[in-house]
Amino acid sequence: HCLEVKAGETILIIWDGTVSADLKECCRYAIQEIKGKPFLLVSEPIWRRPLKEYCFFAGASQKNDISLPKIMSSSLNEADAAIILNSDMHLLFAPEWEVLLKREKRFLFLPYLSTDGAERMLPESKEEMEQLYDCVMKYGALLGEGQFATLQSPQGTNLKMKLGQWDTRMHSGKCGKGMRFASAFKM
Repeated sequence: HCLEVKAGETILIIWDGTVSADLKECCRYAIQEIKGKPFLLVSEPIWRRPLKEYCFFAGASQKNDISLPKIMSSSLNEADAAIILNSDMHLLFAPEWEVLLKREKRFLFLPYLSTDGAERMLPESKEEMEQLYDCVMKYGALLGEGQFATLQSPQGTNLKMKLGQWDTRMHSGKCGKGMRFASAFKM
């Protein structure tokens, strides 16, 4: 739902083997089910970090010269949308994304998910789904309308960030009668 895939569209799945193969296959089947055309690009992890270092990429990304591999960049350019199943958070800092976003390309980035991890993230009740929906709508509106955010840790770290330079998309695709599914933001 959140990629808004239409019949006949080409959807690229980028997979580096660090995310569950089951999830990769589910994506492929879902694309085929709505008459989209899935294409799979398999690569080795480029800047692999273990899960326990998931957020440590940000500092390194400011110092490294990061660029997407040509085959990945070309494939993303040609696809209507892409699902990125990998562990390379560094990829988000490549300058090619800005060009792709200006061309209104659609992306879904799902890092580090195993089958068990993905199943643990699924809501267990209608009430939990409603809470997720409310949370996504509330914070999505804040991110969409805000200009700056400041976060301060108890240890004194003061983080300031600019908001609003990217579109915020909240989505509530129907999962069943009266049930809602909350999804993420467009980068």
